[in-house]
Amino acid sequence: MKKYSGILLKSKDYNVLKSLEQKVGKISYNEYELPIKYSAQRGFYANKGFIEVLFAGNKNLNNFPDEVIQLSNLKVLSVSASKINSIPQKISDLQNLETLKLSNNHLDIFPKAICEIIRLKYLNIELNRLKTIPDCIGNLKNLKHLHTGENVDLKELPDSIWTLKNLEVFDIKITSITHLSNKIEYLHNLSRLNLELTDIEELPMNLKKLPKLTSLIISSNPIYHREKEVKILQELEKRGLEIERIA
Repeated sequence: MKKYSGILLKSKDYNVLKSLEQKVGKISYNEYELPIKYSAQRGFYANKGFIEVLFAGNKNLNNFPDEVIQLSNLKVLSVSASKINSIPQKISDLQNLETLKLSNNHLDIFPKAICEIIRLKYLNIELNRLKTIPDCIGNLKNLKHLHTGENVDLKELPDSIWTLKNLEVFDIKITSITHLSNKIEYLHNLSRLNLELTDIEELPMNLKKLPKLTSLIISSNPIYHREKEVKILQELEKRGLEIERIA
């Protein structure tokens, strides 16, 4: 066991942080509470000497830090606000990972290896350069939060997304997506849907079949200028749905 930032760590985990420090700067210890509902640039949390939470983003980080793959107990990983353009296949070795944040990077291809991290509950890959999302996203059956917004060239969604029955929050804001499938009705646990600044002109009729939907964001969207969509929105509002539609 060795001390890092005043915390005793297993030698392997200590060595990972020392190596990372050379790339992103000093990483401080934080008493994170799971699930983490806020962002951070750098920090870690350890339990019984093993690192379980790691925030290792840095604006000068051009490559994914491969040493992170050695942290087999990792539950939360954030490498956001960096310049990473690819993710190694070995990220799938992090089988205890439940939260993964890769937002605000330079990714132009969705890393398929992520689809093999079956415990994943929260995935944020917004603010990148993605054009497509692979069918394998449907493998993430435990996913509750999916944030793919602000990938401005993203034009369509794979059918497999509609099989994510545990999904609660789905954010596709500021994309070029023009269509939502009626299969959205299979997302029985969906409570929040963000369609802000998309090109979607028609709401799927089956949106009304989502029993837990409480929040729909359609700001700066052509949807609420169409008569049919206005009627659907009125029905949803009568049911108590909160709709944000600022032009």
